[in-house]
Amino acid sequence: MSTENKQPKQSICPKCGAEFTCSTATGSCWCMELKLSSETHNQLRAMYATCLCPACLAQFAEKDK
Repeated sequence: MSTENKQPKQSICPKCGAEFTCSTATGSCWCMELKLSSETHNQLRAMYATCLCPACLAQFAEKDK
């Protein structure tokens, strides 16, 4: 059985430096509600090693509309 910590964690946005809560380990995170194209998603993965804050990720999602 896995003993991984499944709690939200505090993260620092690699784009702007803002602190935010990342809940992907719980299986339900605010970022999962944003719609990104596959192209944008792949581009972000290539540019950043970790998650972006809500404000920065929303900027990319807005461009995809």
